[in-house]
Amino acid sequence: MDFKQVLVHVFKLLIFYSFNREDYMQPWKIRDREGRLDLVLTPCYDRTTKVKMLWVDNCCHQIFGTFRGTAVPDDGTVLNVHDIVSFAEHAVNNW
Repeated sequence: MDFKQVLVHVFKLLIFYSFNREDYMQPWKIRDREGRLDLVLTPCYDRTTKVKMLWVDNCCHQIFGTFRGTAVPDDGTVLNVHDIVSFAEHAVNNW
């Protein structure tokens, strides 16, 4: 089973992000309620977009970096995640 197949299993769970809103380049912790997903995203780039026009006030941080930690699919196998390059994002959209 590869990491993509694990994500199909894990993403049906409720996932929590923990990050510093004052400094998005600090490590992000990504976990689920059942303890099956425990990752740390170490950022290397913050792609930020902001739009403030009329009644629209939007801001999005796409954080690119590497993931480390563990993921456990439905079969219970503990998979170690080492330096997988990907991203997470935080967006606030006010319309």
